[in-house]
Amino acid sequence: MPVLYMPAVRGIISRPMSPSEKNLVFAMCALTSFHVSGKSLASPDGPNWELAGKFFLDECIAVRHEYDFLEDASLGAVISSFWLSTSFFEINQSRKSWYYLREALTLAMDMGLDDDKTYQGLSTEEVLCRRRVFWILYVTERSFAILRNKPITLRKTPSLPARGHPYEDRDIHTGFLKLVRSYIPLDESFVNAWNDGSDPKVSAATYLGLQQLLAQPLDFLLRPSRRRSSALSRRTVTGSMGSNSPDGSSGSNDPYEEPEPTDIQKADLLMTQQWLRLIVWQSSFRQGLLSTATADESMTFSYPLCIAKDTAAILQSLPSHAIEVHGMGIFEKIFEIGTWCVNVLNAYDSGPRSPSMPFGGASDGAIAGMDYVGGGDLGVLVGGTHRGGRWAPTVDPLEFFIKTLSASPNSRTMFAEKLLMLVSQSPGAMRASLSPAISFKGSAAGSFGGTGTEALAPAAYAFGALPGI
Repeated sequence: MPVLYMPAVRGIISRPMSPSEKNLVFAMCALTSFHVSGKSLASPDGPNWELAGKFFLDECIAVRHEYDFLEDASLGAVISSFWLSTSFFEINQSRKSWYYLREALTLAMDMGLDDDKTYQGLSTEEVLCRRRVFWILYVTERSFAILRNKPITLRKTPSLPARGHPYEDRDIHTGFLKLVRSYIPLDESFVNAWNDGSDPKVSAATYLGLQQLLAQPLDFLLRPSRRRSSALSRRTVTGSMGSNSPDGSSGSNDPYEEPEPTDIQKADLLMTQQWLRLIVWQSSFRQGLLSTATADESMTFSYPLCIAKDTAAILQSLPSHAIEVHGMGIFEKIFEIGTWCVNVLNAYDSGPRSPSMPFGGASDGAIAGMDYVGGGDLGVLVGGTHRGGRWAPTVDPLEFFIKTLSASPNSRTMFAEKLLMLVSQSPGAMRASLSPAISFKGSAAGSFGGTGTEALAPAAYAFGALPGI
């Protein structure tokens, strides 16, 4: 999401920059470099963008010592700290990422970005940039609080920005508002229940309400569109959070008036919804609220299988670049979904059903929720072949996740190899023959379904077609 006013940025880079401006530009260059380094492995001999990113990180931190950064009350100071946080997250330095995120939050609150009164008298462009910065910090803090069990700082919120800059495509701003609304229901009580194990304001009704909200179809999935893939047209796989208009009202009665999000925004929205479904389920699980007898699927032990199924359908429907551009944050969400898929499948195979072990054996009907049939590159979730008491998939969803997580060297090391190892060590995980075998060497073709044959040794066990599976 653009948080800078582009005419102002062009003015900065066209003349000698002040230390404050250098701080902002170096942070922007660092994050851009890390995002480029996270692209597909299609050009392994190209520039080392990760080294470039680290260079700009060092330059950004160094220039802060050239002036009194803590007295820098500009919006650029807030943005630079946020970009430093995101950059360190991309290279798996979570402690530094959290430090700079807290710095950005502190600077933002000191500027009063959480108070509508501070926006009075400012230009339209400045108001929009400030509101966007606040709400991006809001979303990021809640994601970090859940991923890393951290407390939240932003409690008071300003109004959402009503519209984007005149030079922007309308779909950019529309997608941003949808993403923000997906996090608003995760209030302080929910985060406290997640971090501390309980909160008096959170009950079973809270979780049911959140899951029902997440189960509502996003509005752009309900409209006819030439750009939408057939997979998403056939299946409604995610939830919508709130209404369409910036002020929370129902907005226009014309369903075609609001522009459709870009593929990149769709990836963020759809994957965030699936991840939030998992987070709400995990919190319900921690509270001891799940049951094998409930009529609501979201409160059952096997619900992560449904989430994994829908996640794979989303990934199959989107171009790879729409996923890759989001970097390690979206890959971590996919990894979490895959991990819980393995955990649930393994629990179902761990023994006979009993009150203390609610997951049944291999023939339990809940496993059918993961059925696949081949189609396109990696298949669509619509059916399977019955074999040995279980519905056997033609394409393994976990294979799907591992291939997606192999998009870059960092995501491959951090997530793909770990998920592959987890699958290989879990007898309950689904297994199907790789098509073709995963290779973690060479180009993207090997990782994403090329003809490479240098697969990791555990793959044969993890995904081999075994009798009775």
